[in-house]
Amino acid sequence: MRSVTIFGGTFDPIHYAHLIIAQDILEKIGTQKLLFLPTLDPPHKKSFAPFPDRVNMVNLATRGNPRFQCSDIEKRLPGPSYTINILRAIKKESEISNISFIIGMDSAVEFKTWKDPDDLLEEFEIVVIPRPFYTKEDVLPRFKKKMNFLNTRKIEISSTEIRERIRKGKKIKYLIPDSVIDYIEKKDLYK
Repeated sequence: MRSVTIFGGTFDPIHYAHLIIAQDILEKIGTQKLLFLPTLDPPHKKSFAPFPDRVNMVNLATRGNPRFQCSDIEKRLPGPSYTINILRAIKKESEISNISFIIGMDSAVEFKTWKDPDDLLEEFEIVVIPRPFYTKEDVLPRFKKKMNFLNTRKIEISSTEIRERIRKGKKIKYLIPDSVIDYIEKKDLYK
C-alpha cells in the first residue's frame, strides 16, 4: 500500500516554515512521501510569481529531501481546480492507495464552501494543522469528527512578509533556502 501526504499552497515563495511543518507532518503521519502541490490559480488570493516559477522554487527548496516531491498536476487538469478533482487525479495517475491532504485550521473552518466536502472526507484523510486565530471548536461538528487534527510547530514566517521585505530591499536570508533566494534574484521576482 503506497501512501502520500499532500501539502497544497501558493508557495509564493516557499519558506522555511513550510519545510519545517512539512517535515513535522511527515514524521507524525508516517507516510512514505510528502507531495507539495502549488496552486495554479488560487481562487482566494492573488499569486505574485507565475506558476512555473513557484514550482521551480519548491523543487529547489525540497531537492535535499528524497521524501519530498513537487507536483504540477494542476497545470495538466481542466479547470476549475477543485481539490477533490485534483486528489482523484493524483490517486489515479500515481496508483496511490492512501492520500492524506493537509489543510490549515482556517480552511477547515471554511470547509463547507469547498466542492463536495462530504465526498472529500469519505475518500481522503483530511489533516488539519494549526493556524493563528482559529480553533478546532470553529469547525462544523459534522466535518470535525472526520478530520485528523495534528499539532505542528508554529513558526511565524509568511510569504507576504518575505515579498514585502524583497520589495523594500531588505534581507531574506534565514527565511528561505539560499537556492530559492538565488532563483528569486535571478528572475527578479517580487520587486
